[in-house]
Amino acid sequence: MGTSLKRALYFFLTKLFRKLHQVVKYEYIRLDYSALEKKYSLKERQYKKVLSSEQRAEYTSKWGRLIQSVNMNLLNNYIDYKGRFASDVMPMEVFHLVVEPLLNNVEYARSLEDKCRVDWINGQQHVPTIYLRNIQGVYYDSNQQVVDKDKIDLELLLSRCSKVILKKSIGLHGGKGVMRLSQNEDGHFVDVHKRQLSINYMENLFGQDFLLQKFLENHEYYKNIEDGGFEVFRVVTYRSVKDNKVHVLYSFYRIGSMKEENKIEGGELSLYVNKDGYFYDYAIGVNAGKMYALKDGKQFKDYARAQQIDEVWNLAKEVAEKQIYCRILGLDIGVDADGNVVLIEVNTSEIGIDGDQLVVGPFFGDFTDEVIDYCEQQLEKQSKYNLLDL
Repeated sequence: MGTSLKRALYFFLTKLFRKLHQVVKYEYIRLDYSALEKKYSLKERQYKKVLSSEQRAEYTSKWGRLIQSVNMNLLNNYIDYKGRFASDVMPMEVFHLVVEPLLNNVEYARSLEDKCRVDWINGQQHVPTIYLRNIQGVYYDSNQQVVDKDKIDLELLLSRCSKVILKKSIGLHGGKGVMRLSQNEDGHFVDVHKRQLSINYMENLFGQDFLLQKFLENHEYYKNIEDGGFEVFRVVTYRSVKDNKVHVLYSFYRIGSMKEENKIEGGELSLYVNKDGYFYDYAIGVNAGKMYALKDGKQFKDYARAQQIDEVWNLAKEVAEKQIYCRILGLDIGVDADGNVVLIEVNTSEIGIDGDQLVVGPFFGDFTDEVIDYCEQQLEKQSKYNLLDL
């Protein structure tokens, strides 16, 4: 067998195995999201999940343009929550397996999520100070200069802090991999287990790709909702495939739960904001159903307009306009105790649409048809199951 033939066979087999991996992963993700949709079912049905043959045909016809088998779990949940049928409700696997990868250039998207570089990519003026960052095992300061590991003095670096955030910079979402450390009476930073902050501590915990960042306190308005750590808004933006203008699709305030004293996990409860800046009547969480109030009994609908929500939306749009490789983004933005609107992170993948549609409505709203048309055109060029498209 000649060298050129061997090379051709090698590349063909490489592409074949890559495609087989994609197909297996596709099925795994489809089943995973189908299970997640079922978690959002209301425990007590308000409406019977009965779709007419005409509704089924309409829904299948619309979303069947993008996927072979149309899952109706999320539509059924939508009917339970909202009491009506809407063909624009997007199946979860359609978004994650078709729409998101076609709207966001996957070759670049993941790198734009790097929390270590969120200020370098998006500008330092709106990002809480990052004191130290580890990128692929190399330490850097805020000026993008390499720092000698053996010369790092953490106590000197953090001398003006009483608390600090340590977190993993890539590969984790939803507040996972986030630690809060506080200064003890001896001036050392320790976690809830009294383990002292050090280079070895961080490397043993995360290996590499992590950062130390300024700890922020919530604005008083948001403390009055839930004071369990620095909570943020998830703002989902869409840059239109027609005119390139950025639009805010959804905004929700992520209320976390302090399961451990030093671990902040956001997104336990999502409190959505309408287009006028006020909270919807109910919030939702996985397995929580509808919640109309927190422990104090004050109804979400009775809260004053979300503090500085216009500034939050403006910052989201400003960031999204610069992310030219991604049309759909999930930005985590908060308002600190001094009223500063701050960007915490940018998500370009696994953005999530599960709860959004159950409160606000169809994910893309008035942009649904343009997104379907665009994605259908892209799929004609690169089919998921066509070996020639690898």
